[in-house]
Amino acid sequence: MKAAHGFLVLSALSLCLPTYAQVDSTEVKKAEDRFQRFKAIRGVNDKDYPFQLTSLAGTYQKNSQRVKSEALYQQALRLAKKQGIRQTIDLMNYRAGQLYSKRRVYSFPNGTDRKTEERFINNDRLEHEKDIEKCIAVLTEAKKLSQKLPITDRLRFTAQSNLISYTRWHINPGLAHKEEQELLAFARTKLKETKSPEEVYVLAGQIGALGVQNASGDNRNVPYAIKLNEEYLSQIDRLPKTDPRRIRAHRQAIKWYRRIGREDFAQHQTKQLAQLLGTNDLNKLFPPKRRCLGCGMG
Repeated sequence: MKAAHGFLVLSALSLCLPTYAQVDSTEVKKAEDRFQRFKAIRGVNDKDYPFQLTSLAGTYQKNSQRVKSEALYQQALRLAKKQGIRQTIDLMNYRAGQLYSKRRVYSFPNGTDRKTEERFINNDRLEHEKDIEKCIAVLTEAKKLSQKLPITDRLRFTAQSNLISYTRWHINPGLAHKEEQELLAFARTKLKETKSPEEVYVLAGQIGALGVQNASGDNRNVPYAIKLNEEYLSQIDRLPKTDPRRIRAHRQAIKWYRRIGREDFAQHQTKQLAQLLGTNDLNKLFPPKRRCLGCGMG
């Protein structure tokens, strides 16, 4: 083991390759100290203890210490399962985000030859592909658990939405499409059945979120995204006229249409908003931001 530029460079013997796993010793030490402080002050029985374990696991994951990271996460998962289904799902979504993220900066000790650097980077890509497989597995399991929650629970669709978002571009677009169609079918079926404003708001929101996703990325499909967003707004209009969520949805739609360069749809939504509020006064259609009394900013 040798130190170089604040990094500990560990030989990856288990991979039988002359490559390196990098550890930012300062970052790891800070995370470990932070965890120990939490443990000393609030104890292992605190409701947030599993998340603190997983936070530390994320630091290990980020620094190529995958074995230590997975062991901590499994410990945290066992504790979360004792706390309940919501805590378990929340933790699994958190872990999936860690597995999905990739460290994009590589630092090597002075004198490292180019072949060794390339070998490490290629191996790191292979390891990250395994991380992605774990990420998908974690989200798939979290999605199954989420189906036990009521529609209005904020965690009901989080895992499936993350599964679509994480796999949409380049990783597994086929899986993303399958999950998206499944979610759309579920939302549309339930929207036909329900009269609950709360359920309408949540289910319509899933359609709207998919519209936003389809408008971004290298393979974006703007016409389809607009179609989904219009469907979302038509469902949101089932809410009472005075419901602030309905008003906010139309205001956000105007901004979104302008952001994707569709002023025609933005103008149409402005007319819809004017009818909803019963005024053409721009200060009422788009109220100016109030200054924060604390910082003086909007």
